[in-house]
Amino acid sequence: MKKILLLVLTLVPTMMWAGDNDDFGTWLELSAEKALPYNMEIDLEGGLRTKDGSSLMERWDIGASLGYKAHKYLKLATGYSFLHDYTPKKTSKESFDEDGQLESYRLTPSYWSPRHRLFVEASSGIKFWKWLRISARVRYQYTFQPEREVSRTDYERNDQYTPEGPVTTWEEDASTKTYPSEDRHVLRTRIKFSVDKKRLRWSPFISAEFHNNVAAGEHFNFDKLRTSVGTDYKINKHNGIGLSYVMTLNRMDGHPYERMHALSASYSFHF
Repeated sequence: MKKILLLVLTLVPTMMWAGDNDDFGTWLELSAEKALPYNMEIDLEGGLRTKDGSSLMERWDIGASLGYKAHKYLKLATGYSFLHDYTPKKTSKESFDEDGQLESYRLTPSYWSPRHRLFVEASSGIKFWKWLRISARVRYQYTFQPEREVSRTDYERNDQYTPEGPVTTWEEDASTKTYPSEDRHVLRTRIKFSVDKKRLRWSPFISAEFHNNVAAGEHFNFDKLRTSVGTDYKINKHNGIGLSYVMTLNRMDGHPYERMHALSASYSFHF
């Protein structure tokens, strides 16, 4: 227990150190799990995420998965999730005159866009000293984003001088941009250390997960690293809650990194 506590205390300051490209959000998760015959189980999950200091919606999602315990140390699962992403309005292509007055700009309003995600995974766990569980999970994840059309409007300032004085109007030019469909193939590898002791309702944990792009031509590129530290709490036989701090390090084109900090809260129900 002391070793796990020391590891948490060492990692948390590193995770919480903020940089110029950092952001903070909140993650809310709900899940329901039902045990089935023949070592199978079904899970239903839903989630909600925010960003920009928790001031903007990022996405909501809902999904289901089916698991099978093939062996004492091996569990297999497959599932599907529907994700709905929110893109806030954006102003771009701004130009100014010699006096610093805005001459023209482009406004793209906010919009929602869907994604479809399928996954297959294998997980395993081993218990040491009757209280420490070390588990690993490997997940292949395929995400498809359909083609989408986004409206936008270009504004250009028009100054006119009248006997009553100068009058400024804005000329509008509306258009639509079509974004092609996208496919993403990602391999997610996670290792997790957790306290798993009989008659102990609290289960502190710490984990790290690597995301690698396995699409053709990507050469197994690193996409992101997600680390988390927190605890699960078993209220009773059927109900449980969780609270954790999550830091995600994203690879960004043109930037060394982008870090996302999140406070995650979850509730689970077991039939």
